[in-house]
Amino acid sequence: MKNTSKLFSYLLLFLFAESIALAFMYNTFLEAFIIGLPAALIPIWLYKTASDSVLSKHVTAIALIVFAGLHIHQTNGLIEVHFELFILMATLIAVSEAKVFITALVVIAIHHLAFYFMQTSGMPVFIFDEDRLAFTTVFIHAAYAIVEAIIAGYIACLLCKESVVGNELSSCSE
Repeated sequence: MKNTSKLFSYLLLFLFAESIALAFMYNTFLEAFIIGLPAALIPIWLYKTASDSVLSKHVTAIALIVFAGLHIHQTNGLIEVHFELFILMATLIAVSEAKVFITALVVIAIHHLAFYFMQTSGMPVFIFDEDRLAFTTVFIHAAYAIVEAIIAGYIACLLCKESVVGNELSSCSE
């Protein structure tokens, strides 16, 4: 994963910068630092200490989804910000590990369900704007996330197999 570690390091730093920018717009500095800073630094530390480990791949998936959840919350559940989940899940194809999509889906499910119930009970957290705050919206989002995870996981498997074949061919020609 060493080649992708640099990509994800930059992406995580960008996502943290996005959190700070949103904090200026929505006055969510506390959330940006308490949630965003560890979400950026923990995976980057793992890239330095165990970049090829399975753990670093799954922590990357968790961190990306945590950032999407943070940004959704910071924008008071703005529905368009949910697209970030799909963009970030697509980037996980680069780790060539289908199981990271299961991790991503679990984090998405926990986030959406927990924040839905907290928001509907009046807590100051946001998953959807008031116009879309319905349990059916959670199901619609889940269905799309599952479809993307299946497709992206399949592509990740294909890339992994092609990488193995390419490495074998390369070693034969040496």
